[in-house]
Amino acid sequence: MMVNNSCFAIGPNLQDCASCHIGYGWVDANYDFSNAANIDLLVCHDTTGTYRKDPGKGGLPDPSLDLTAIAQKTGRPSRQACGSCHFASGGAPYTKHGDLEPVLADPPADFDMHMGTLKMRCQECTRPPSTGSRGCR
Repeated sequence: MMVNNSCFAIGPNLQDCASCHIGYGWVDANYDFSNAANIDLLVCHDTTGTYRKDPGKGGLPDPSLDLTAIAQKTGRPSRQACGSCHFASGGAPYTKHGDLEPVLADPPADFDMHMGTLKMRCQECTRPPSTGSRGCR
């Protein structure tokens, strides 16, 4: 049996969590996960591959980015967009999600039945935050 201690340490590093989390302003325990205005849609819907959070700023975007240009090129979340956070959540591959790894962005058919052979998308098995979950499983 393996234990994932990524989520039950003495206290979470909210700044690190907010570097991927889909919310704006997650700096303390008062963050309101139910407030739709706190959802950062560019984290999932950026198709340019250039969007990023400003480390240490509670999930706010990097101020050097041209957010208008990025927002004009949004689309359905890709496996790579999901993987940019989930493949290395907890700091490295296999740390928090042992079944998710970078090769799943474009896996060969013999590596993964669902994403390789059947060409499934992440969203076919997980619910996005707007449907009632926080996007974390």
